[in-house]
Amino acid sequence: MTKASLTPSVYLKCDIPESAAQSFVQGEVTNVVNDSVFETSGPFRHAASLVKIAVKEDKKILLRFTDGGTDQRNNLESVKCSSICIFRELDLDMLVHARCAPGQSWTNPAERIMSVLNLGLQNCALERQCGDEQTEKQFRKCNSMADIRSAAENDPSLKIKWKESMECTQSTVRNRFLRLSLKDKPMQAMDPVSEEEIDLLKRHLRELFPDMNIEKLQKVHTSKVVDYNEWLEKHTRQRHYCFQIRKCEDRSCCSEPQNKNLAWLPDPVLDESGDHYLPYSSLKSTATTEDDRPSLKKLPETRKTKRKSSDAPATATSTTDPRMETENDTPCSSISSSTKSVITAQNARALVTCVECRKPRVLYSKQKLSQRQELTLALTLSEYDYTCGAPVLPPNHSLAKFIQIRTEMSCISPIEVPYYSSGIGRGDLCAHCATEDSQCNMDLKKKYKTVLPLCGNCQVVGKKISCIAHMANKSEVV
Repeated sequence: MTKASLTPSVYLKCDIPESAAQSFVQGEVTNVVNDSVFETSGPFRHAASLVKIAVKEDKKILLRFTDGGTDQRNNLESVKCSSICIFRELDLDMLVHARCAPGQSWTNPAERIMSVLNLGLQNCALERQCGDEQTEKQFRKCNSMADIRSAAENDPSLKIKWKESMECTQSTVRNRFLRLSLKDKPMQAMDPVSEEEIDLLKRHLRELFPDMNIEKLQKVHTSKVVDYNEWLEKHTRQRHYCFQIRKCEDRSCCSEPQNKNLAWLPDPVLDESGDHYLPYSSLKSTATTEDDRPSLKKLPETRKTKRKSSDAPATATSTTDPRMETENDTPCSSISSSTKSVITAQNARALVTCVECRKPRVLYSKQKLSQRQELTLALTLSEYDYTCGAPVLPPNHSLAKFIQIRTEMSCISPIEVPYYSSGIGRGDLCAHCATEDSQCNMDLKKKYKTVLPLCGNCQVVGKKISCIAHMANKSEVV
């Protein structure tokens, strides 16, 4: 059972109260118990499940509120594409997909259901059903869920046998959830969607965007699909925490909507005092921006930061090559002193790849990881998807206090210098887009201590080369 895991997905179809002061945590709850090995959580799996639930209702406006995980984050291209598929499959007039801010998942009504589900799992011991001796021998050779998937690619019968061994466990959990209720309304359960149902949902992408590779739904790839970007410009409104789709006025593109003159959901706007947000009634049908989003506000410059910037050597900018840039697009002052002492090439222990930009990010640890810790880390990384700027481990994880990652980085940040100097990964990856077989500038290598690789495409669009220069018998990032 140590290699197996179940991931419940919870869908709450809210009964909208008469007043905003009343509770939204009411309605019909549907649970889907997924096998984490072959039924991994992803935007299209959630989309296919949501379609099966929502198709029973003849509604033309869907308001969808989720957490901020990588399989639900509305500013990721794969999640946007899944929302487009929902919009087309249900023939909606408008779809609004919003998510909660990091650390604010308590605002998501579906999160409140977890405490009720935990009641159903009390005093419940779970164990998957053993298969034949030969099959179990093959499973024992696998150290992680990723290894089981790899083994199933070589031997497709393993996938069938694994699902058979997990079916009894999934049924036990599903039946437990069916005994629960939310405010006297019994909970529902649904079988996990099949790969065929997910592929059927993706047909909308193939019909709308023939040039799109639906296996590569990252921004680095979708930005090159002209039809896709034109469709987004015509039908969507994109914000950091909200993604909206509505039908256009072109009847050759979209069918006649049942709801006329639908307005975009407005952005939160501060009042004149700057301490409170204006009510929705005063912002409805008005043009707004997300300038008042709290995470867009600049933090006040501290005295310590001012002192550091004033003490910086004046000669540091005099030798800057116009082709160079610093190793990150964020100031070093945003990194805590404790983190600075760890993020060195000597402390580089492992890599994790961002699912959006496909760049490798370095995991640091002051102490060398034991074999058990390395195995635990590998198992954890195989269960979760990672995006730049997010924590790589849950805060309550046993390795959270040992493993560090640079959370101030974003997908536009180049690959870190310790990645190259530690030799932990391929040294020919482009620092900006992670393209393989990239070359270093030999002229700059004669002048600077470290020059990071740059591919031809990034060079054409004007990307700068990250370098560490020799200055006054010491190396410094300039």
